[in-house]
Amino acid sequence: MNVPVIGEQPIHGKERLNRRRLVLSEVETADELSLSVRTLQSMRMDGTGPAFIKLTERRVGYAVSELERWLASRTVRSTAEATVRAQREAAPC
Repeated sequence: MNVPVIGEQPIHGKERLNRRRLVLSEVETADELSLSVRTLQSMRMDGTGPAFIKLTERRVGYAVSELERWLASRTVRSTAEATVRAQREAAPC
């Protein structure tokens, strides 16, 4: 099974480019994470989303390496583990 990696670009449907992109746009990132752009923006505002790159005054991007790291940091093996993590994140510092 050929699992696509974040940042790979489709060519003619099934073929994929061998080189990976370094940065994805906000829309591409939301699509890759199966989130709405608005949810990604909210996560960026409250600091719960992946680290982003300020490309210009009005444009942000997301490093593919950072998206992969952020996803790995959110991986849990059980609902109990997810609950404990959520409680830790919600606790005041």
